Amino acid sequence: MHLSKAKARYHKSKAKTPYEEKVKTILELQKINNEMLSKNKRKNNRTYTKVWELVL
Repeated sequence: MHLSKAKARYHKSKAKTPYEEKVKTILELQKINNEMLSKNKRKNNRTYTKVWELVL
């Protein structure tokens, strides 16, 4: 199978994911990002961010 066809099939399957699941994924990625930023040893010029706590 050609790579572009495989990618298209993957993206079509992800497009069918319910919005609730997509929001959960985004929130998890935000939590990971905030944790990584807080543990960064270099000077961090980013402003404070908070990940929402949603009940879905």
